[in-house]
Amino acid sequence: MNIRKWFVLQILYFKRLFLKKSFVVLLCLVPLMVLGLRIISSEDNGIVKILLCMEDDRDELASQTVDYLLESDSVFAYEYCEDADEALKKLERGEADAVWLFPDDMLEVIRDYAKGNTDVTLVEVYEVEDTTSLKLSREALMASFYDAIAYEEYVGYVVDVIPKDAEVTDEELRMYYDYFKQDSSLFEYYNMDGTKWSAQGGYLTAPVRGMLALLILLAGIAGVMYFRQDKESGVYEYLPKSEEWLYRLSSQMISMFLIGVVSLVSLYLSGNTTSLPMELLLMAEYIVACALFSSLLDTVFGSLLIMGIVTPFIVLITFVMCPVFFSINGLLPIKCVFPTLYYLNGVHDVNWLIYGAIYIVAALVINIVADLIVNKGIRKNG
Repeated sequence: MNIRKWFVLQILYFKRLFLKKSFVVLLCLVPLMVLGLRIISSEDNGIVKILLCMEDDRDELASQTVDYLLESDSVFAYEYCEDADEALKKLERGEADAVWLFPDDMLEVIRDYAKGNTDVTLVEVYEVEDTTSLKLSREALMASFYDAIAYEEYVGYVVDVIPKDAEVTDEELRMYYDYFKQDSSLFEYYNMDGTKWSAQGGYLTAPVRGMLALLILLAGIAGVMYFRQDKESGVYEYLPKSEEWLYRLSSQMISMFLIGVVSLVSLYLSGNTTSLPMELLLMAEYIVACALFSSLLDTVFGSLLIMGIVTPFIVLITFVMCPVFFSINGLLPIKCVFPTLYYLNGVHDVNWLIYGAIYIVAALVINIVADLIVNKGIRKNG
């Protein structure tokens, strides 16, 4: 292959990309999508909306609990409502999913509960339906009382075990409790490769990596279709058939490289990035894998019309099989066909980088064999 000729063709292809409206739209779609999700995630975006009310807003513990919930970073959207009756009307109108009414003198209620009197009402919870999200919200409600209940349980235990003639003040009890209280997390989360996991970005921007991965795959398929379109127009008429797939592969990589650069910047802006070296390695491997996958699709279908028909189905199957929004169990042999699987899993487990490299080698061999078969058939028919 003539390197100088290859280089000139790639520069010309790069320029022609920006003359194609569909590619420009695809390129602009990446930052617009991420920006939109970023804006939405900064707004009120809880999976359920809960109205918080107090029978007595002068109650210290109730006020502290309400403030804690309002200030918490949660997937539940909390809103304070001064009037309980108005809150219940909003619930009936469907403007909220639940109403939590905190009673007055909450400390006495919790003390009774800690003493074993379970026939007390900590919070009145009003709901119009019983969904999974609302069940999860009740766990968050109980967690907001944990410290107060734990302290009263501790006081009850100390009072029972110390001699009756010993005097322990409330200040001393609080001091000892705070000294031994566990403030750090009881749980640590790790990825499959042993690296520590930490949540990055909001839950609305969490799927952005998968969505961008689909756009990069779409750019690879579009690149192959652009190449075939140019080929049918006679742009590559003089190229040897044995070298054609190499030009097609490099052309795809140019289109995916441009989308990939914008995607990396968008991932950074959305707060969903890992380390820069890992991101670059993952993206480079994914671009090569997508190029080989798209090239094989072009070889198999061999028609611009058929490629246009099957592309939406390919993207849809990739969306379902790969962990874009959710992950389904089983069907691993089918999942392994799609390069997006290795990219998305590689973020959490470096072993998938190795699997991705194996995928690239296998895809390259299959591409070469498929190209030889197709060229042989062309020469034979010719």
